[in-house]
Amino acid sequence: MQFDKALKYLGDFGVYQRVVYFSLCLMAVPVAWHSTGNTFLSAKPAHQCRLYQGYVYNASEAYDTVRSCEIPKLKDGQWDSCNMYNTSATHDDNNGECNSTYLWQSIPCQMGWVYDDGIYRSTVVTEWDLVCEDNALRQLSKTLVLVGKLFGSLLFGQLADTFGRKKSFTLAILLMVACGTGSAFANSLILFLVLQFIIGVVSTATFVVAIVIANEMVGKSFRVTAGIVFEYFYTIGYLSMALIAWCLDGDWRKIELAISIPPIIFLAYYFIVPESPRWLISRGKMAEAEKIVRKAAKVNKVDLPNSVFEDKKDPEQKRLPCLSQLQENRHSEETKTFIDLMRYPNLRRKAFIVYFVWLSNNMVYFGLTYFTEDLGSDPYLSFFLAGLVEIPAYILCQLLLGRIGRKWLICIFMTVGGVSLLSTLAVPKGSSSYLYPLPHNSVTQNRFKRVVANNKENNNSNLGTLTLAIAMIGKLCISGSYAIVYLYAIEIFPTPVRNAGVGGGAMLSRIGSISSPYILLLADYTFPEFPFLIFGSFTLVSGILMLVLPDTMGVKLPETMQEGEDFGK
Repeated sequence: MQFDKALKYLGDFGVYQRVVYFSLCLMAVPVAWHSTGNTFLSAKPAHQCRLYQGYVYNASEAYDTVRSCEIPKLKDGQWDSCNMYNTSATHDDNNGECNSTYLWQSIPCQMGWVYDDGIYRSTVVTEWDLVCEDNALRQLSKTLVLVGKLFGSLLFGQLADTFGRKKSFTLAILLMVACGTGSAFANSLILFLVLQFIIGVVSTATFVVAIVIANEMVGKSFRVTAGIVFEYFYTIGYLSMALIAWCLDGDWRKIELAISIPPIIFLAYYFIVPESPRWLISRGKMAEAEKIVRKAAKVNKVDLPNSVFEDKKDPEQKRLPCLSQLQENRHSEETKTFIDLMRYPNLRRKAFIVYFVWLSNNMVYFGLTYFTEDLGSDPYLSFFLAGLVEIPAYILCQLLLGRIGRKWLICIFMTVGGVSLLSTLAVPKGSSSYLYPLPHNSVTQNRFKRVVANNKENNNSNLGTLTLAIAMIGKLCISGSYAIVYLYAIEIFPTPVRNAGVGGGAMLSRIGSISSPYILLLADYTFPEFPFLIFGSFTLVSGILMLVLPDTMGVKLPETMQEGEDFGK
């Protein structure tokens, strides 16, 4: 029995396939919540040293005698958020002068910190004071989600190929609900970090397995649309994540509960979503596959001839000397793993290139996503706009994917995106300022205000407008190629290792996403445009490498390892 033969009668996208497909698409919404939610869970609000018991954060730039006497200013005109003066000075509220001789030596905050709660009511950062010398722990909470995605892609990819797509999918949903809910009640940072790691594992598992089941259920004429529509639902989750966080005033525990409890309804999918017929056939479970195909025929109101279910042998199989040898050959085809994929030269070459392109996509996509925290004064709006720009990217994919092919569209997106990101290096830079603090007298204060005003004007002109526009062009291009690379990988790997191949690529691509927060961090030690240099270079090289790969538009999915090896030679 061959499922492609059954699709000739069922239709590439019949009623039964539509119900299964759109049911699986809904799963992309909570996956997006957990993939991007840490942007708000671990957000770092503005903060200052606590100067005395009962001291609250002052967001005003107005002259504050207490703050002016105790906290230094930095070169960008902002109050130092990690240090205070080494003095026990008093202040006079009447004349605004400090009544002491200053040592002009900065020391770390002695009484902890106070936080600005105007944007975020509470975050993991304010809960456990993950600022200043502990700022790396804040980055760790984001990184562990991405590390979890790395392991989840490979682990559940192999589980899905070994034990079935349906069982692995259900297990991942159950763990997502349990760990997400538990994370909202975590009473220690270590417990929170462990649960975030597991959430990363299962969130990517549900997406990878769901998209594989969906694509294996439809015919090749709908595979383009099937891959792109999944991304629309992911974007719905992306956009709604900003709305959820905004409606809950940035309270991280409420946000975690709001994105963890609703997915419990997807456990009902165990009774709705069938096992992949292609996987059942590849494992020799013909009776179960036939049952699903006949149910699909009944829902689609079509009659299937008996020839669909006949297990005809091809000429090569007829020449096998005995049944035992046939069974041995079938068994060897059933038990292929990621290691077996690497044993085929042409498959290995194609896999390495696809994996590099995938890695570049993840690095730039998550790098630009995290960058939204620094775009504009409203992080919720900036995050929403960064998600909104993905919609035209997916529209372009739908319009062009069936016309110019997967390979060429990825190449165009990556090349244009790479050039646009590299062009930020040509943006004129503003004048630099010198280090503060300065003595607190009226003459120096006026000079300080003029310098800061000039610096802010230059920065707003250069980074606030042109760099923002370039970053959004890059985000659009990366979103487009990101949507296609899943589809391309599914089509280029043969059935026995499709989940393992896609899972392996998704795993290796997480190296890029894991590195993205630290690439952004390197801008503090090199130059502000350093992340764009790295992002643009990787993106441009990926676009060029796509030229040596074959296109998969209109090609039958390879069913055996040899078919996969021969394709594109």
